[in-house]
Amino acid sequence: METTTQRDGTPAPLPPTERRLPESMGLDDMDTETMLRAMNRQDLRAVHAVHEAITDLAELVQMGTQTVRNGHHIHYFGAGTSGRLGVLDAAELYPTFNTAPGTVIGHIAGGMDALTNAMENAEDATTLSPDDEDAVEKGDLVIGITASGATPYVAAALQSARGKSAATALIC
Repeated sequence: METTTQRDGTPAPLPPTERRLPESMGLDDMDTETMLRAMNRQDLRAVHAVHEAITDLAELVQMGTQTVRNGHHIHYFGAGTSGRLGVLDAAELYPTFNTAPGTVIGHIAGGMDALTNAMENAEDATTLSPDDEDAVEKGDLVIGITASGATPYVAAALQSARGKSAATALIC
């Protein structure tokens, strides 16, 4: 098991959000084509996962459409790369689909500085910032986005949203 060193110098297991993918071990020892093929195999896993989830995704899109028609907002909550992609997707919905600005709001662990600077351990926060906490209202839809399915920041966002009677979904 991969470990990290705690402040007192003792080893501790890495949280799931920080563990390496076994198939990526040795990337720096692979020739370029082998490395790219290894990465592409992971890309294909994502494509196949989306294919398998089309029915669920269609239900989520319909839920989002109804949320917006009812005058509410959609919020993405993510961390690290997943959070960055959520914020980017929220920003691109207006120019791509003519969605009114502010209809879909992206939130990322560590705040907007985390878009351009890695904020290690921000995803392990079990509470939300006051801005994130206050942004969600009853009737909104909160979509957690996480590669691992176990990011504490995302779990906290979903739990908070449920407490406000907002609809929730998880994409992982």
